[in-house]
Amino acid sequence: MILESHIDNYLQSLEDNVNDIFLEEKEFLAYLASDNFDVLNDSERKVMFFCCEVIFHAYNNCHGEFPELDMAAFYLNEESNWTLREGASSWDACKDAFFESSGEEDLLAFVEDILVDDEDEDMTDIGKEFIFILCKSYVDTITA
Repeated sequence: MILESHIDNYLQSLEDNVNDIFLEEKEFLAYLASDNFDVLNDSERKVMFFCCEVIFHAYNNCHGEFPELDMAAFYLNEESNWTLREGASSWDACKDAFFESSGEEDLLAFVEDILVDDEDEDMTDIGKEFIFILCKSYVDTITA
């Protein structure tokens, strides 16, 4: 399981300017840059990329090597997560179900914390849902 300490180690490396971006996942990066996320504003896109980058590096900090990302599995996970969202009575109920079904609570909690309302951020409710579901799908795929 990826722990909060793995996330914190990566965040510390950002502060120390020892960061390299996760360019190994070109197909995933192309997906993130696609028009599928036109609903997101510029600030939300930056948050989305940041969250995915932290997930990538936290995984590396925990496991030493990132698995090859199976985009077909990612798309299936994303579809499953959106289906769960559509069937949930509220966003909070949906997030609870996401946390219950995941073995990576610290990663999801990190994403949730990033998406908490902040006066300086221009985050919409739909943007938060898109980002959280994308990150949940990414986590589901790399930790399967």
